Amino acid sequence: MKGLAEELTDLDDAKIQKSVFTWVDLAEGQAGVVSYPVKFRVAPEFSRFEWEWDRRVTIETEPVLRLERAVSVLTTGSPQEGADYNNASVTPSTVEIIGPESQVQRVHTVRILLDLKRAQSGVELDVPVEILDSSDRPIQGVAASPAKVVVKPVLSPATPWREVFVAPKFIGIPKQGFRVVSYDIRPDIVELQGDRKLLRTQGTVSTTPVELDGLSSPVQREVRLVLPIGLKLKKPTRFFVRILIEAEPPIETKPTGAP
Repeated sequence: MKGLAEELTDLDDAKIQKSVFTWVDLAEGQAGVVSYPVKFRVAPEFSRFEWEWDRRVTIETEPVLRLERAVSVLTTGSPQEGADYNNASVTPSTVEIIGPESQVQRVHTVRILLDLKRAQSGVELDVPVEILDSSDRPIQGVAASPAKVVVKPVLSPATPWREVFVAPKFIGIPKQGFRVVSYDIRPDIVELQGDRKLLRTQGTVSTTPVELDGLSSPVQREVRLVLPIGLKLKKPTRFFVRILIEAEPPIETKPTGAP
């Protein structure tokens, strides 16, 4: 800064710093590492001075990427007593993801969180959109358009249910000289729902038959449940029976003439 000596002597450095404004114009920016001039202006009271300014700054930029992604629904909590959650509609069902190319390419999940404690059937809720990477962590610098969507949950009256034991069913016998030592089924308890009267009398539920004929070593089999008409699984479950089969122990014989 140049000016009369007596004026320069009386200047307040702190005031000058607050009166100088700098910026970089990226309107004509290009992707990559580019050097840009730093522009400046001063408050009118300092415009009488001569300013020497030749500053540049190196900035790395990248293209802005836009992608359309579907919005998934993740539920939390449990619905109010007496209600079951069925599904939910989302409007709009897709959003536009906008951000730096490197960040947008990290997007793995676009979702909303639906708190079932607040949910009422058919009542719309405005919920913010979450943008997550493959580790379910929020991605900085990326935005969704729109930032919020409308979710409408569908609830229905709760269906009665109860826990019952699973009883595996076997048919046939192992190979000659072998026997079943033990077995177990996982899970061994299941939640059934349906007709209230049927549930009262249903203490166990059997599986489809497991064939033992010819077996001579431990095995594991996947089985299905044989459900009475009017009852169903509360949630999808796979069932496995593990069977331990060993050789029959030798039969001890006493020598002829032994007491």
